[in-house]
Amino acid sequence: MLKQTAAALLVCALCATAEPGYPSWFLSAPPDGGVRTSVGYAGRYTYPENSYDEAFLDGAWRLYADRALRISGEADFASSPIGKAHLGSDYQLQADSTGFGQFCKGLVRLDSAMVGDLALVWVGTGSVKIAPPTPSKPAKKGKAVKPEKPSWLENPPHDDDYVYEIDLAASYEHPESTWREAERRARIKLALAFAAKFETLDKRLNSHSQRVSRTATDVLLRDVQTLGRWKDPATGACWVMVRGKI
Repeated sequence: MLKQTAAALLVCALCATAEPGYPSWFLSAPPDGGVRTSVGYAGRYTYPENSYDEAFLDGAWRLYADRALRISGEADFASSPIGKAHLGSDYQLQADSTGFGQFCKGLVRLDSAMVGDLALVWVGTGSVKIAPPTPSKPAKKGKAVKPEKPSWLENPPHDDDYVYEIDLAASYEHPESTWREAERRARIKLALAFAAKFETLDKRLNSHSQRVSRTATDVLLRDVQTLGRWKDPATGACWVMVRGKI
């Protein structure tokens, strides 16, 4: 039953109206039929092919690392009258790069797109067929069509095999940095969902002693995949949904 619910939610996400400018495969990972895919990011350079080459390597590395990704580190929070204040964090995402060069030789550049100053390349371990995108709803006279918020933002999938997590990154000057940070944060949140250690300690801050809570993790994630992406048109924040297991 849980697997059927997760599948239904993913199908609904694929049917959602795409944000103008972004290809459908970027916003929602199409059913892969056993082929693993990823998206790489790069900035816009004078020669577009240089942008696409960098984006291909970025996507290829994410696809390679997500097979077995170790995440370790900690974050500190201080208590305050209005809640917790983030004092800083130090998380490391690591993967064995020994076979990366050989791995890249077997990858396929499925598609690419330039969205403003953001170069995107869809990378896969084989060919993937996707359905034509759903046409956008026509706008009323004098009104622009707003991209629909995906259902997974408030109702992420659930099943017995994977854990799903969502996180975001605030808008950076360079869009590729924003999306990469959102991907990174979502993976860290996924690691914390599997294994997190909490402790409380006294720390001296600005000549005052303050109670600080620390969250730490050290876990090896497997079979990680980004399933959804969405950019908030109001704030520019980029949201990412990932799934994985240990």
